[in-house]
Amino acid sequence: MYRLGITNYSLHYMKTILLLIVLLSLESTSWSEIIYSQKIIVMNVERELAIQRTTLDSTPKWSRDQDNPPLSLKKALATAMEYIQKEHGKKNWVADSIKLKSFGGDGYWFYIVRFQEFPINSSKDGLFPVVDVVVLMSGEILAPR
Repeated sequence: MYRLGITNYSLHYMKTILLLIVLLSLESTSWSEIIYSQKIIVMNVERELAIQRTTLDSTPKWSRDQDNPPLSLKKALATAMEYIQKEHGKKNWVADSIKLKSFGGDGYWFYIVRFQEFPINSSKDGLFPVVDVVVLMSGEILAPR
């Protein structure tokens, strides 16, 4: 009996190929415009965000000599909460964590706000509802396609 040997590397390779196919099939996005990608979780499913140069250019930079980022943590959290309630219903979403991440050191930063639904109403497969929301320094939500 022959068993298929699917390793983590094979799965990563297949995901990468699938992402390339999806990105190349988007009519409004050319491959040369994609400058950064970020994995996020949406309702317990890993999704990939592709960030275009035009999107990045429209968001303010945050330099190391400035005390605070252009978008405050409080405003980012409020924007993310408004988005999650609009997209996923007005449930008891609670911000579980907030990350401040860089687009590779050019002064461009973004927040990833991770929400969980409380009280925890696990789905039939036992997973807790988790959603990541990406907020740019312009206050724009970067939604997965």
